[in-house]
Amino acid sequence: MRNSKVNILCTAPADDVFTGFDGIHVDFIPFIGVRWRTPEEIGNITRPYLKFPYWIFTSGNAVKAVAENVPDKPAAKIYCVGEQTSKSIQRYFGANSIEGVAGSAAELATRIISDGQTGELIFFCGKDRRNELPHILAKSGIKVKEVIVYETVTLNHKVDKRYDGILFFSPSGVKSFFKQNNINQSTILFGIGETTISELKVYSINQIIKAEQTSKNTLLEQAVNYFRVKIAAS
Repeated sequence: MRNSKVNILCTAPADDVFTGFDGIHVDFIPFIGVRWRTPEEIGNITRPYLKFPYWIFTSGNAVKAVAENVPDKPAAKIYCVGEQTSKSIQRYFGANSIEGVAGSAAELATRIISDGQTGELIFFCGKDRRNELPHILAKSGIKVKEVIVYETVTLNHKVDKRYDGILFFSPSGVKSFFKQNNINQSTILFGIGETTISELKVYSINQIIKAEQTSKNTLLEQAVNYFRVKIAAS
């Protein structure tokens, strides 16, 4: 691998901070998008729940949808999944609004149960959200009101390039990618979160590396460092 360029596919949009890496090329091709509701729709949907004391977010998209369409900063305490979602909440609602953060929806449900929450929690989410969190909470008698504030749409691109590594960030992104694409057996897959890893195992027997932290930039850094080590050792 010493004299050949490494090609990585990131299945999410590029951040402005990305500048490239010597000997490693990264393509950014998003495989999922977002269909936003209008501000009027969001306002009508969220208004009955803004005074509830506890909210749940499992995606930054849901945070953005609510935060940009509520009249005032809420007094709610917020549970969330992932570093990126946590950062979005801090940016829009302030760090003091965060009640708990976990690496997966199942872990967050366990945290909420251990906190002894008994009242109804408001789960602002996308239309295709997974079932783990509400199901686990329901089994413990905790009520969750799901409020859909956006929809995920698949972007089914066909890629012909051979990639050494591919980065995935959600089960929806995994499904969208494999609708149109197959991969080489030597391709290394990188994923954020247990649900993404589980979805990758449905479609592939390739080596899968789990994100050390739950953010896009850190997963990209992890993948780049992985291949840097391989280049140096070859």
